[in-house]
Amino acid sequence: MKEVSQLLPCLADKFVIEIANSIQVSQDHVRVQSTRLGKVARLVDSFTGVGAKRQQQINQNLTTGLDAAFEWLNSLTKELTLGFSAIQLANQKITEVQDAVTDLAGFSIETRYLLEELSVNLHGRCDRLDQRVSLLEAENKAERQITLLFKQWEAHEFDQVSPLLRLYTILERLYWGDFGEYYQKYHLKNEAKKSIQDLKQRIRLEAIQCLQKDMSIGKNDFLHPLQWAKQSIEFNSDLKETYAYMGDWTDIDKMPLNYFASQQPEQLSLYLPRILTAEKLASHSLNEMFGVR
Repeated sequence: MKEVSQLLPCLADKFVIEIANSIQVSQDHVRVQSTRLGKVARLVDSFTGVGAKRQQQINQNLTTGLDAAFEWLNSLTKELTLGFSAIQLANQKITEVQDAVTDLAGFSIETRYLLEELSVNLHGRCDRLDQRVSLLEAENKAERQITLLFKQWEAHEFDQVSPLLRLYTILERLYWGDFGEYYQKYHLKNEAKKSIQDLKQRIRLEAIQCLQKDMSIGKNDFLHPLQWAKQSIEFNSDLKETYAYMGDWTDIDKMPLNYFASQQPEQLSLYLPRILTAEKLASHSLNEMFGVR
C-alpha cells in the first residue's frame, strides 16, 4: 500500500470523509451506518500501517461501529496529512455528536475517552488549518501589493516625483498596506520568516531595476544623493508638506535615507552616504523602513 499512498495520498481524505459521513446523529442517538464502511475496513489497515491485532479489534467492533469510527478517525487525523475539507467535515461531525448527546451514560468509558480525544485532536487541527489559511491569505495579499506597486512604477505613474521619492513612496505604501500588515503580524513567526525574507528580497531587486532604468545607469554606477533627489518637474508645497508629514517617524541619524527623501533638508546629514548605487540606495532604504523603523 506504500505505492498507493504515494500515488493517491488523497485516499486518506476519502477515508476520513467516508467514516465521518457514516456517523449518524439523530436527536440523542448516535450510531454508525456500517454498510458505508465495507471497503474502508479492508483498506485502512494497510494504508495507515496500524498493527494487525489492533485493526482486528477495530473490525470486530464494526457491529456497533462507533468505537471503530472514532479509532479510525483518530489514527487518520493524527498520522496522515489531510486536506482542509476532510478535517473540517470530521470536526463538524464530532461536534454534532457532542452537541446531540446530552447524557453520555449510555457510552462506555472507552467510547467517551475516544470521543474526547478525537474532539481535542480535530479542534486543534482545524485551528491550525485556519491559522495556515490566514497566513497564506496574508502572504498572497502582500505579493499582490508588491506586484501592483512596481507595475505602477514601471508605468510611470510616479513620474511627478524624483527617483528617490518614487522609492520612498513605494516603501511607505508597502508599510501601510498589505505587505506591512503581513510583515508586522508574522515577521517574528518561524513559519513566515523565509517567505518574508523572500518578499523583501523581491522588493529590493524590483527597486534596483526600476532605479537603474529611471536613471539610465548600470549596476556599478553611482550618483550623489542630490542627483537621486532631483525633480524633473517643479515640486509644489502641498506635496512637499505631505511627504514631510508621512516621514515624521524618520530620524536623521538612524534613518538618513528616508529622512532625506521625506523631509528634504537643506543640509545633508553626516550619516547620509555621498555615493549611492541603485543597489545601495534600495537596500539601505528598505532596511530603514522594515527593520530600523
